[in-house]
Amino acid sequence: MTTSTPHQVSRALTAREISGLLDRIGAASSTGELASVTIRGLFNVLLDGTGRAFDDFDASNPLDPTRYAIPETQWSAVLDAVTRRAEQWGTGPQLALELINIMPGSYDDPTVPEPVLPQADYRPDVVEVRVSRSAADVITACEQHLHALARFYGERSERYLAALSSWHRHVAGLLTPGAGPQVTVSRDGGMSLYVSTGSLVYGVVFHGDKRSCATPGCAAIPTPERAWRPAYPGAAVLDHEHQPDFPFDGPQPGTWSVHS
Repeated sequence: MTTSTPHQVSRALTAREISGLLDRIGAASSTGELASVTIRGLFNVLLDGTGRAFDDFDASNPLDPTRYAIPETQWSAVLDAVTRRAEQWGTGPQLALELINIMPGSYDDPTVPEPVLPQADYRPDVVEVRVSRSAADVITACEQHLHALARFYGERSERYLAALSSWHRHVAGLLTPGAGPQVTVSRDGGMSLYVSTGSLVYGVVFHGDKRSCATPGCAAIPTPERAWRPAYPGAAVLDHEHQPDFPFDGPQPGTWSVHS
């Protein structure tokens, strides 16, 4: 399907056009070059035959990417190829977010097959993880906390297993080559970490479970002084002796999650 006006094109790329674009993406030697060859390649292909080229547009005569479109299957394949190529520098997620706003639009065309992407592995051969001394202390404290949860609640308890899986999932994420060749880990609280990669900065933050009354239908929560109050205005609080859903003298259950 092809429709065009002097300022608008919506069509599928040919196999040769897709192949050429993927070759240029694979040959890019930096994040900046990768972004440039992707955007220039896409729009120069779509502008071919209109009498204009990508470099004909500037700040006084901007190119509107929403006036151009390719099939969703090809659009997704191009973005996937760019993200994979950027794994060498750890800039894939950031670059993908930037390109979404400046790439041509997309449309659904079930007759257009999904392009076959090159299977090259662009991840760095070695990932250097730099852990500050204070971050190492946090990691030790988190492991000790997990051992305390296992001893207190049991190694098969839901509270222990939830904490264990969330912590180890995020620690393993520090070793993912897609983050780029260097990852820096620093302290961000007693049981939380601050992580910086080639393109992402995020925290691995511990969220402790909040105690509440263990009795069904009672929405009471304890104060720091272990008095009991409604969890929120108008909450139903039963007139009885409240019991916490996990002991006051036990280690704090909870899970780790990522915040960017």
